[in-house]
Amino acid sequence: QRWLEDMQIVGGNPNTRARLRNASGYWPTLLYRLPPQCHEVGQLCEAIERYVSSGDHVDALRVEFGLDSVEARSALRLVNELQGEPLDVLESFASGDEYEGLRPEALRAWVEWAEMLQLIGASASGWKVDPVVSRLLA
Repeated sequence: QRWLEDMQIVGGNPNTRARLRNASGYWPTLLYRLPPQCHEVGQLCEAIERYVSSGDHVDALRVEFGLDSVEARSALRLVNELQGEPLDVLESFASGDEYEGLRPEALRAWVEWAEMLQLIGASASGWKVDPVVSRLLA
C-alpha cells in the first residue's frame, strides 16, 4: 500500500493488491518499469500483464529472471506441471531417469537455485511457482 501511495497510484485495497501480486509477483523489474504511465492499480495490473505476455519483452524478461537456460526452463516447467502436488512427487523425478534431457542431479540443482531466488517455493499444499515465472515458462 505504501509503495502505491509513494508512486501516486490510487485504488489500492486487498483485492487490487492481490491482483497486483498475481500480475507482477512484486518483482521490482516489473513494478518500477510501468508506474509513470499508470495512475490506478487496475491500469497498472493490465499494463504489467500486457508487458509480460508481449513477445517483444518475453525473451528479455527470461534473461532477467535467469530463465534463458534451456535446462532451467525444463526444470521449472516440471515444477510448474507439479504445482499443488505433494513435495515428494518431484523427488521421484529427481531420483529417477532423465527428464527432458536433464539428469536427476541437474534437476535437483536447478530446483534448489529456483527456490533460493524465490522463483518457486514448497509449502504444505505442494509446489508453487511464482505467477510471473509461470507465464514466462509458457
